[in-house]
Amino acid sequence: MSSIPTGSSSPVGPILLGATALGLYTFRQSFLTTFMDPVLMPLLRLLDPETSHDTVPDDPSLHVSLLGLSFENPIGIAAGFDKHADAMQGLLDMGFGFVEIGSVTPLPQDGNPKPRVFRLVEDRGVINRYGFNSQGHAKVRERLEKYKYWTLSTTTSKQYRRGPLGVNLGKNKTSDSPIEDYVRGVETLGPFGDYLVINISSPN
Repeated sequence: MSSIPTGSSSPVGPILLGATALGLYTFRQSFLTTFMDPVLMPLLRLLDPETSHDTVPDDPSLHVSLLGLSFENPIGIAAGFDKHADAMQGLLDMGFGFVEIGSVTPLPQDGNPKPRVFRLVEDRGVINRYGFNSQGHAKVRERLEKYKYWTLSTTTSKQYRRGPLGVNLGKNKTSDSPIEDYVRGVETLGPFGDYLVINISSPN
């Protein structure tokens, strides 16, 4: 009667270990393909967006405290994505640790002529030549005022926001006094940001 060799030189152990690892990996991929995407994700989307987000809270190890600010995680949205303060809470609700709006210039300016964004399909990239387009301090301040009221309102179920809000300040291209532009930005938008960024120049 034959038996499986058990000596230290036997290849059976590594083979079984490798087969087990391969089996677990295959099961995981099969689970994601056959259950996670077509079944679980649609069920989560039936829930209120905030509730479904809260079902998977950030790991405490990702929490960061810096300069008196608390970040649920260190991954945030830099300026340039939400230029005009249109999507602050939505981005935070998606799970980003912070959101930085802007750059915002004192007066509205159109930026560079279109087309100014170009897809690099083969390189899987994008060329951005927006040129500091901004709706200006007044329009952005209106949105920040409403946002601040909403996050502090006792009449809504949500009485807080998930992460710090940064405000990126720029200068107008035709400005005679760039320093004055930044001072106006601090005075006009500073009260609404947890931190401010002074954008000296934009190379695009």
